Amino acid sequence: MLAKKGIISQQDNWCGFCSEQPETIDHLLFQCHCSWQVWCNVAEGLRVQIDRQMTVRQLYEMWMSQRHSNPLRKKFHIAAFFAVVWSLWTERNKKVFEQQEVQVVMLCNLIRWRIVWWSKAWKEHHPYSVEELARNFDCIP
Repeated sequence: MLAKKGIISQQDNWCGFCSEQPETIDHLLFQCHCSWQVWCNVAEGLRVQIDRQMTVRQLYEMWMSQRHSNPLRKKFHIAAFFAVVWSLWTERNKKVFEQQEVQVVMLCNLIRWRIVWWSKAWKEHHPYSVEELARNFDCIP
């Protein structure tokens, strides 16, 4: 992304996670092995099938077009998409600018907690505890 804006050269434009591929939005936020592990974890928790060949745009369109059993589950589903993207971007920045290694398991847990805490700000209140939701999204009917 920085290379596209001319801030860095194309030669220095490598994925902030793996340093193996050029840093594109699709690679960084979905196709990189680090990002893919995160998406698989979240998708499994929400019972969503994903395909690694998708672009981020295709993933977004598929994710947002999913049918849900109720409006609350839909809100969690939408929040999950944005929590993953935002979390991956902030982790990338920590690695690039602060040299912090990405720990996928910890990142997946952080994303779950982030989704749950975001849900507490919604107008619609739900009967689930923060801990219950963070452990298992299946408790949402």
